[in-house]
Amino acid sequence: MTNIEIDEITISNELKEYEKREFQIKVSQMKSAGLQDKALYDYNFDNDTGINPEMKHAHTYVDRWDEMFQENTGLLLWGDVGTGKSFFAGCIANALLDKCVPVLMTNFTKILNSLTGMFSEVGSSPKGYVTN
Repeated sequence: MTNIEIDEITISNELKEYEKREFQIKVSQMKSAGLQDKALYDYNFDNDTGINPEMKHAHTYVDRWDEMFQENTGLLLWGDVGTGKSFFAGCIANALLDKCVPVLMTNFTKILNSLTGMFSEVGSSPKGYVTN
């Protein structure tokens, strides 16, 4: 192997490492913007204990994301408190973020708090909003 071939391999490897770091930085920024609670970072498939057999549907949803997106297919999660709905959704959110798919995950309490802040006075509406 010549010095030129070795240099080309080295440059190629360095470029791959650079692209990998850039991708990781982008994913990290997307997680920071998309996961509204830092606890959600731990909601991932690696931390799944296997208690919920329905988790296979979360894996399938992520694995077939392009198809799900094209067909505008979503998942409806329901169940009693403590059954793992948030963990289930968080696993999907983190897996999609790891693929550089933008995600915003929040909870109903945060949405209500935001709305309450927008409509701080009874009967008033924020500037630019129309109410019926």
